[in-house]
Amino acid sequence: MHTLWKGSLIFGLVSIPVKLHTSTDEKDISYKYLHRDCSSHVSNTKSCKTCQRQIEQSEIIKGYEYENGKFITFEKDEWDNIQPESSKEIQVLHFLNPKEINPIHYQKTYYLSPDTFGVNGYQLLISAMEQTKRIAICKLSIRSKESLASIQVVGNCLTISTLFYPDEIRSIKEVPNLNRDVELDPRGIEIAKLLIAQMSKPYSASQYRNESKERLISAIQNKIAGEEIVIQSRTPRAAITDLMAALHASLEAIHATNDVKVQRRKQTAQQSLEVQNNADETA
Repeated sequence: MHTLWKGSLIFGLVSIPVKLHTSTDEKDISYKYLHRDCSSHVSNTKSCKTCQRQIEQSEIIKGYEYENGKFITFEKDEWDNIQPESSKEIQVLHFLNPKEINPIHYQKTYYLSPDTFGVNGYQLLISAMEQTKRIAICKLSIRSKESLASIQVVGNCLTISTLFYPDEIRSIKEVPNLNRDVELDPRGIEIAKLLIAQMSKPYSASQYRNESKERLISAIQNKIAGEEIVIQSRTPRAAITDLMAALHASLEAIHATNDVKVQRRKQTAQQSLEVQNNADETA
């Protein structure tokens, strides 16, 4: 597993040598922009509209637009001076109950592994966090970017999840059309609760598939094989404007789906029984 960062996890006076690894592997299908006429790759060149010419990387500086069309600029040494030092420590600030963090603050998760001489301290911290049911809040700096983060135990591994700072979270007050004063039909609430109960089941990540990606891979394979992609017309789903009618229709659809599943299970059981009977007769 590739190591992104190497340093020490510090809590109190304890220092644990650790390594940082990405915990996810994005499976996006990458593609390039081509010129339709000749299928040549369209390059992403940097150009200046005022000078009307392409420019080199060395000619580019960072600028902040403080008013429309007005910028202040930073030379490289000025910019580097105000960036945080690339620290080799993950400093634990404090521990807390994981329920105290709003999920909206979570950003990206990494794995933390113990370095060669950090195994004992690493396992000690895992045991202590598991028994106290606490997670850690810390700060770390990766590639000159300082981040707030949380450390949690997953299985027998420490994970570190970067967090958005409070000023990076938009206020709920900005969300339009939120109104808690709407009068609701009690019958509708009961039907909605019944619908939630009917649709509830334990979470299992393996049951979900990236169907959009699967369709894209299939289309790519068909194109490579010289097959033509059939464009299927899509009929928009009819909107049910009556809320109560929509709730009732949802329940009926779930019951119909469940009936089909029950019927399929019965058919499978019957087929299995017939196969077993035939095997017994043959024997």
